[in-house]
Amino acid sequence: MNVASYYGVEWNGGMEEVVEANEEQIGMVDDVTNLYPFMLAAVGDRPGNCDLSTVFNLMKRRPDLAKLYSLGGGKKAIKRDECSVIW
Repeated sequence: MNVASYYGVEWNGGMEEVVEANEEQIGMVDDVTNLYPFMLAAVGDRPGNCDLSTVFNLMKRRPDLAKLYSLGGGKKAIKRDECSVIW
């Protein structure tokens, strides 16, 4: 699910089936980035490669993850290729 999220698989292009087959993975962070699948879907592998339907549907299934994440401590930053993510 994390790989599909990162590479921008569209919700109606197969992501829905990936999620339904692996529902428990929605709450698992990526080993490399420490991001949840909805976050990976929002960032994508390159600028503009983001399917908002995927982001929305992942968050709709586990809204608690966004709240949980916002309660974290200090800021952390990672650099991944040409993309910087700060949370």
